Amino acid sequence: MQRPQASSPERRAPRLRRRAVVFGVLPLVFGLTTFFIGLGTGITNSGLPPERHPVLLLQKADAPLIRDRLTRSPYREWRRRLERLADTAAVRSTVRARPAVDKARDAKLLAFAYTLTGEREYAEQAATVLTRLRGPAQGGNWRSLDDMVQGAADLALSYDLLAPQLRAREALEAKTRLALFELGDELYRSRYSWPSGRSS
Repeated sequence: MQRPQASSPERRAPRLRRRAVVFGVLPLVFGLTTFFIGLGTGITNSGLPPERHPVLLLQKADAPLIRDRLTRSPYREWRRRLERLADTAAVRSTVRARPAVDKARDAKLLAFAYTLTGEREYAEQAATVLTRLRGPAQGGNWRSLDDMVQGAADLALSYDLLAPQLRAREALEAKTRLALFELGDELYRSRYSWPSGRSS
C-alpha cells in the first residue's frame, strides 16, 4: 500500500492563501454587511430595536462625560491637540484632488472632534468632506485595496459619529452609505487579504 505523499510548500501555498482570504476578508465583509443592514429602516420594522449612534467608539451618554474631562488637566492639552489636527483637516478638505483614503481619514478626524468638543462647525466640515468623497464605482480616487480597507473603517466611524446630523441630510446620508457599500463590495469581489500588495 502506497502512503500519501506529504504536501510540498508549493502545494500548500494556494490553500494558505485561500484560508487567508476566508479568515481575513469574510469577517470584514460580514461586519460591514451587518453594519449596512443595521442602517436600513427595515430592521426597525422587523421588530428589532431601532439603531442607535454612536456605538463603535463610545455611547451617546459617554460624550458629555468625556467633554467634561477634556476641560481639566492633563486632558485639556489633548483637546487642544485634537482641535489643531481637526483644523488642519478642515483646511485640507478644501483641496478636491486628494486620494479618497485621505478624505475618509479627515472626515473621521472631524467627526471625532465634533463628538468630543460638541462644536457643530466640525460636523459641518466633516459633512463637506463626505460630500466630496466618492466610492470606487463612482470614480473615487482609491489607490489600492489596502486604502479601501482603511477608508471603509474611517468612513464607518465617521458615519457612526455623525449619524444624527446626517439624518437631516438624506442625500448625504445615502451617498455615505453607498460609498461604504461600494468599498465592502469591491473588497469582497477582489477576495482581499491584508495586506494586498496590489492596487485595485
